[in-house]
Amino acid sequence: MAPTTDQQHAIDEVTRALENNAKFIYWDHISHRFDYFRHQDNNNFKEYIKNLKHLTLVVNGEVLEITTDPPFKINGVTMFPMIVKFKNCPCPSYMHLRRKSTDNSKWTPFLFTNKKTRQET
Repeated sequence: MAPTTDQQHAIDEVTRALENNAKFIYWDHISHRFDYFRHQDNNNFKEYIKNLKHLTLVVNGEVLEITTDPPFKINGVTMFPMIVKFKNCPCPSYMHLRRKSTDNSKWTPFLFTNKKTRQET
């Protein structure tokens, strides 16, 4: 089955990030697009993750759940997802990336190109 326009757009954004040597790709709810960190952005990446954990621990109810999902491929590159459920903040882009008919839209994707990095996060 050919991807829908929304699916293709999500795949294209992740592919562009991968072409720019992304190590971590995430959905930005403010800009409504995928953004990423490269290996040389390690300090900014650590700060971003620290802020996400702060939301989880301090801001009452902003982050409802964090878990992992099985790996999947985008244009031949294996992605290792960490998925986050934010309060009142759906994200249909994850459903588009997974190409599933089930509703994954309650989860926001944080995609790692390395399983070990995801596990250490």
